[in-house]
This record gives sequence, C-alpha cells and structure tokens, in this order.
Amino acid sequence: MRDAYRNLGVPLAYMQLDSWWYPKEKGNSLAAMAVNGETVYRASPEVFPNGLRAFHKEMGLPLAVHARWVAADSPYRREYTMSRNVVLSPAFWRSTASYLHAGGVAMYEQDWLDGNARPAVDLTSPGQFLGNMARDAAGGNRHSVLHAAS
Repeated sequence: MRDAYRNLGVPLAYMQLDSWWYPKEKGNSLAAMAVNGETVYRASPEVFPNGLRAFHKEMGLPLAVHARWVAADSPYRREYTMSRNVVLSPAFWRSTASYLHAGGVAMYEQDWLDGNARPAVDLTSPGQFLGNMARDAAGGNRHSVLHAAS
C-alpha cells in the first residue's frame, strides 16, 4: 500500500498499526482477536518475523500504534502492579517506551473506550496509570519520543 500511494503521488506521514500487530488472548479466529486483550505488548512473531524495528526500516515511515487492555492470560499480571486490566507500574511504561522508540514508533494510543481498558483507580493521582504512561511516553526517560493520545 505504501508504494501504491507513493506511485499516485500521495504523501504518507506515518503508518498506523492498530491492535493487530501484537499477540492477543488465546483464540486464533479474527472474531476472537477482535474482542481479546493483549498478552504481551510486543510485535507478534507471526506478523513481524524480523521484529518491529525491521518493519519500520522497511516501511521508511514513522509508526503509530494502538494498545488494548491486558489479557487475563498475560504474564504482565505476575510481573507488574495492575488495576483491573491496566498496568500501573512505571517499569512497564519505561520498558514499553524504550521498545516502541527502538521500533520507530512516533505515536502511542491507549484504548479508553472499552470497559476492559478502564482501571479501578483514580488515574490522575501521582504514581498512577496516566502519570506513569505520560512521563515515560513524553519525556521521563531517554527514549521518550512518543505522544500519549486518548
């Protein structure tokens, strides 16, 4: 598609990767994937066998990504502090911002519209979800090139 647009003279500013690029909760059908949360927020090896960074280099465009809520079978539930289906831990956001930056991501979008993506805590309190995500996505570490969007 990138080449088709270029051949038509249509400039592209970025490539949007919605929620299809990372592994989801068990269920291989498209219908299951449409309603399931993320198991790991990393490029699916089945979709990107060479990783997100290689795809970014091949595309030659900045990437915009989308994230859902955390799946019931995600290892994140054992590794990080959670609020319902949302990771609160700053360590997760630092790791995620670093990974996305290295993969050529210029914009990150968090799903807020689904009930599964709503934490049980006050998101505006210091040290909670929005503060941790915003700090590590917009300036809190050396890999911060992302823009949090609601």
